[in-house]
Amino acid sequence: MLPPAQATAFFQADLTAVVRGMPGPDLAELLDDVADRESEGHAVVWRFSGSTVRRAFDRGHRPLAGAAHAGPAQDRPDRPDQCGG
Repeated sequence: MLPPAQATAFFQADLTAVVRGMPGPDLAELLDDVADRESEGHAVVWRFSGSTVRRAFDRGHRPLAGAAHAGPAQDRPDRPDQCGG
């Protein structure tokens, strides 16, 4: 049995977003629009850059539109080895 699709991403200071496990279709579509997918596996990583943000604007995304998809900021460990999973 596969774990459920994830609806959250962790945004990091190195301009990446990480989804632990398989992202849900809405989250994957949003992140594919605004960033470049770099890796897949146990976690999926997207990287933001000036060109990906420009691409998002060209596709009709508006500044802070992604905030509508985001929930409140949550405390999280600073290091992956502290994640407990």
